[in-house]
Amino acid sequence: MSQETQQQADRIFSEALDLPLEQREIFLTESCGEDDHLRDEVNLLLGQYGSTEKALSSTDPSHTLSAGEAEEGAIAAPGAGDLLGNFRLLERLEDAEHDRFLAEAEGSRERVLLEVLTPELDNSDVRRIRVDSEMITRLEHPGLLGLLEVGTAILGTGPRAFMVSTAGDQQPITQWLEQRKPNLHSKIKVATRLAEAVAFAHARGILDGALHPGRILIDDLGKPQIRAVGLPRLLRSELEPATDGLSCRAPEMVETPWSRLDVRADIFSLGGIMEWLFRAELEEDHQNAVEIRRIIDRAHAHEPEARYASTDALLNDLHRIEQGTDEANAPTLWDDLRAFSKAHPAASVIAVTACGLAIAAIVTLITFL
Repeated sequence: MSQETQQQADRIFSEALDLPLEQREIFLTESCGEDDHLRDEVNLLLGQYGSTEKALSSTDPSHTLSAGEAEEGAIAAPGAGDLLGNFRLLERLEDAEHDRFLAEAEGSRERVLLEVLTPELDNSDVRRIRVDSEMITRLEHPGLLGLLEVGTAILGTGPRAFMVSTAGDQQPITQWLEQRKPNLHSKIKVATRLAEAVAFAHARGILDGALHPGRILIDDLGKPQIRAVGLPRLLRSELEPATDGLSCRAPEMVETPWSRLDVRADIFSLGGIMEWLFRAELEEDHQNAVEIRRIIDRAHAHEPEARYASTDALLNDLHRIEQGTDEANAPTLWDDLRAFSKAHPAASVIAVTACGLAIAAIVTLITFL
């Protein structure tokens, strides 16, 4: 079976889980059409899902997932020394607003970040996470912060999800923007890299539904990464609220189930992120402001039909404006020399000395002639 068929089957299966049993047959017929191989694969996934029902509702506290009263064997509040899945919590990150911990896998010294997510889950949530989480943990792209695992654990009165990611040196993009004061060229590169990462996820059938600046990290070189793409749609909940005043949540999400969202919801979010990222240029009427405003207005349109139909279409416009700023910001010979001198000060001194001696020799030779 091709990867494309497998991804399509995973998507249909995930959407079928949200439907009542009496509606599934009609939905599967409409979604699979006359593709018998696709239909067989979806039926196989549904059969495997059904066979896990008893395991997921067993008396094992890692699988007993009712909410309301404290569960026997549950962790009242996670802390250093506790074991969540295969990860031992080492210490709580004091500067974090959420339940984030430095942790390590059992039997390994590798340090990772583990975050306990806010929404409490029910049985259907946990089943969906166990079946679908592998799709998002498999995503590998420079613009996506790698997810090592998405799991569940009984905490307090019910099950909660947790995610495990690599520990890096990135900082929130909100801090980067305030501290670094990047120029327009750098901001356009950031916007383009973000759109490329989302387009990569979309091409693999992964939608998010809750993108905003608070989920973006960036390194010292200005390379951004999005945290946990696809996880909000999997959880049917935002990971964290967006900053007040930012409009990043697509209007149709008020009435549309998470399972029915399409790529235009994420395109709206990208439009909101760009509105925030380029606000200074838009207010100052920068020379590129008209083109930037046109891109944002189309991505951030209220009606889905008025937005870009795909992230690839949005990328085409971003690449075009990025190319224009690349040409305008092309380094001169003097810029290259300054960069070399900063990177190699000792070699620069030797080169300057050598040039000085060569010039002196030439002058002396001309004098004697």
